[in-house]
Amino acid sequence: MSQNNKHTPESIDAQLAELQKGYISKLSEKLQAIMVLWNTYTANKNDADELHKLYRAVHSVAGTSAMLNITEVHQICAEIELILLQMLNPEADEISDHTKLHQLFSQLQILRSNHDFKAMPINLNEHLS
Repeated sequence: MSQNNKHTPESIDAQLAELQKGYISKLSEKLQAIMVLWNTYTANKNDADELHKLYRAVHSVAGTSAMLNITEVHQICAEIELILLQMLNPEADEISDHTKLHQLFSQLQILRSNHDFKAMPINLNEHLS
């Protein structure tokens, strides 16, 4: 990499801030898609394909939200993800907490409806010192 192409932590932070902003602008749509998958799954109980689709969508939002410091969305999706993972385990007894799952999806829906996607700024300099 040449000197002219060298990325500073500040320039990377600016790029990550733009990624964060862009992702937040699409987050309501992504959460709506998750809610549709959740509603489809609950209407078609025991549909393993629907459960896999739901898990993948939640997993994707949980991971990207964590990476981009969208903390509350990440926390809710990570909790949902753990319960769904347990449900995907063929050896698991029916021990999934469906009440908790409904509560978490309700929280996610409220965040989506309010567009309440609080994100912490990304600052690589904090991690490099």
